[in-house]
Amino acid sequence: MLYTISFDRGEPTLADASRLLGVEESQLDVAFGVRLIDPNKHLYAVQARDAEASQVKSKGSGVQGPFSNPGISDFGPPKA
Repeated sequence: MLYTISFDRGEPTLADASRLLGVEESQLDVAFGVRLIDPNKHLYAVQARDAEASQVKSKGSGVQGPFSNPGISDFGPPKA
């Protein structure tokens, strides 16, 4: 599950995101990390594993979600 966080004090770390969401840093997807999605709004996305998404405690200012993150795959065999 994806969450967005607003962070206007530089680029947030996973530790910053976990604090804003109210979960342990280990509950966030390290491989996904913290991704900038809207530089004008200082908006970033983080991903919590499905089991941990229900444990997100903070719905404070600047936190939105959860949003689904469906897998994206090809539509048929690749063309030569």
